[in-house]
Amino acid sequence: MAKRTSNRNAEPLISSRTPFQGSSMRGIEGLPSTHGWLSGTQFSEQLKALKNPDYTVMSYNTPIAVHHEEGWHYPDVSHSPTTGKHQSIVRRAIGVKSAREKKMEERAAKRAARQPVDQGVSLD
Repeated sequence: MAKRTSNRNAEPLISSRTPFQGSSMRGIEGLPSTHGWLSGTQFSEQLKALKNPDYTVMSYNTPIAVHHEEGWHYPDVSHSPTTGKHQSIVRRAIGVKSAREKKMEERAAKRAARQPVDQGVSLD
């Protein structure tokens, strides 16, 4: 039986792959029988090819992350604002960064590389 929780408190349940039911988000064992609005898309086809999927995180009726034999399959695609929040919860739980987060880190690294290095003053 799935544990009832708020969406906000789902992160540790996702990390441990525990079935749960939130208000509009849930974690289930295996793959769902339907792929929601992703049915017939590239992601839907990728789901069918996964080796031994054992856990899926759903936002409404759409799978947004699947754990399988080789780790997590997480498509970095945009959804509605609510599903975007669900994706953030999943990313934190499984340790994945979004394309936006990666881009922001790259920009910060470039800015840091352009700044002059402080040589300091020797007090000998």
